[in-house]
Amino acid sequence: MSTNDSVSTKFVTSFVDCRYHIKDDMCSIPLTFPNAKVLIEQHFQFGKTLRDWERLARQEREIQNIKIKNITGFNGTLYPFQARGVEFIEECDARVLIADEMGLGKTIQSLAWCQLHKQDSPVLVICPSSVKINWSREIQNRLGETDVQILEGRNITRITGKFAIINYDILDGWVTALKKFGFKVLIVDEAHFIKNSTSKRTKAFKRLAKYFDKIIALTGTPIENSPIEIFNIVNVLNPNIFPNFYQFTKQFCDAKHDRFGRNVKGVSNAEDLHRILTKSVMIRRKKSEVLKDLPPKQISVMPLNIDNITEYIDVENQFIEFLKEKFNTDLCKEGIEKELKAYAKRYDLEVGDVLDYQDLLSIKDLKVEKAENAPVLVQMGLLKQLAVKGKMKSVIEWIKDFLESGEKLVVFAINKDVITELMIEFPDAARLDGSTTPVNRQKAIDRFQTENDCTLFIANIKAGGIGITLTAASNVAMIQFPWTPGELAQAADRVHRITQTHSVTVWNIVAVNTIEEKIIKVLSEKEKMINDVLDGGVYDAGAIASEVIKLYNIK
Repeated sequence: MSTNDSVSTKFVTSFVDCRYHIKDDMCSIPLTFPNAKVLIEQHFQFGKTLRDWERLARQEREIQNIKIKNITGFNGTLYPFQARGVEFIEECDARVLIADEMGLGKTIQSLAWCQLHKQDSPVLVICPSSVKINWSREIQNRLGETDVQILEGRNITRITGKFAIINYDILDGWVTALKKFGFKVLIVDEAHFIKNSTSKRTKAFKRLAKYFDKIIALTGTPIENSPIEIFNIVNVLNPNIFPNFYQFTKQFCDAKHDRFGRNVKGVSNAEDLHRILTKSVMIRRKKSEVLKDLPPKQISVMPLNIDNITEYIDVENQFIEFLKEKFNTDLCKEGIEKELKAYAKRYDLEVGDVLDYQDLLSIKDLKVEKAENAPVLVQMGLLKQLAVKGKMKSVIEWIKDFLESGEKLVVFAINKDVITELMIEFPDAARLDGSTTPVNRQKAIDRFQTENDCTLFIANIKAGGIGITLTAASNVAMIQFPWTPGELAQAADRVHRITQTHSVTVWNIVAVNTIEEKIIKVLSEKEKMINDVLDGGVYDAGAIASEVIKLYNIK
């Protein structure tokens, strides 16, 4: 800074460790947060590098001063940046926009604040239909709260829960009933869903929101294309920030008239808008900014309902009867004690000279463990197919919601028809399966790795689970599950590789109350054992299948 600049001596001396260089007639100041703050307050313009440094330095200082460490009754430990998020909700008196990137725990932060303010109930959660079950489970797991009600359909039913969860699609029909119930806190998940002022759900949300003093909005993509998209939610949270829509669009949306009318889809004064938002209602952290706090790989289970539950239950009941017939009938037959003893001896199972009830149970368990034959796996394969068939609509909705974040995503499946269905829905995605030629295989990988517009990679677990690198993404979604933990881990490691610079999130998208929940439970336990004991290991389909059969508790 030259002393010839029109700045006062008082201003220069306000910097920490400011030094004057006689030879060059210049003042130099060290790059510290207090000095940067002085410059910002005097409206000096920073370049991108300095802006990024200032933001990270400010976040670091905020984290160092965090007062919230542990929350009584909250199940889980908050990362420092998440604790800072809870404090920010406090500072804004729970009228706030948490705009962290996907995978950084926006749900956890909102529920942690709810635990701090248990007296502020009941709580209403508005979210996409694909994550309603996940919200219910997170509330129960994190808060130990069992009085959770998921509102369904357009026929109004009695509202009773301390927590109620409703999706945007049916909100307009429930506004009156929700208003009357007397909710104290409103949590708005994926708040970018109300960016369109003319949509039915936005109008319904606005009618409802005016009855709430405390509103916690969550979205990883507050702005996708233009600042106009953030106006609705910010205006609801604090109308005083941008009281005039016309003025907002003129100042921040480069509003101008064209042949279609007034165009408000542009961008202007972006830095000013960011400064206003972060000083008033918004906090946003990126994965790259909080990387030191995150584990290299995070596993997240996303539960989804299936729309063919009746068909599934019928087939599952048949499967259970099949298991009873296979593993129970021969234990009850007369005159086969010799055969059972021979079976036990063949597999080194010790039983008494005369078989008692406990011996029979041991032989039954052994038979389950050795259930590697085709009929069992075929029956279980049918249940797996029904489960993925029933969740596909919700899977597609979840992927669409994710891609709105602008981040890249790798999706792994098993069946060719599942991959084909996804490609019909997402024709611009890169594809890799058993039919992909070596040349096209590399083209698909290169396109995903190098082209910004290619945000989705859809692959078969066997074809794409080994030998490739997909580090352009830091998120992996598993929508079908193999029979071995090794295959599951190898698929995730296409993204979680040495050259990966971000924390990786693996989303296991699981059909609720189906065989998938049992399979993922067994695979997770086996993978943990492998990591803890051997850091490697081999399991075949029969071994995993037998563990799944045990979870059916056949008697």
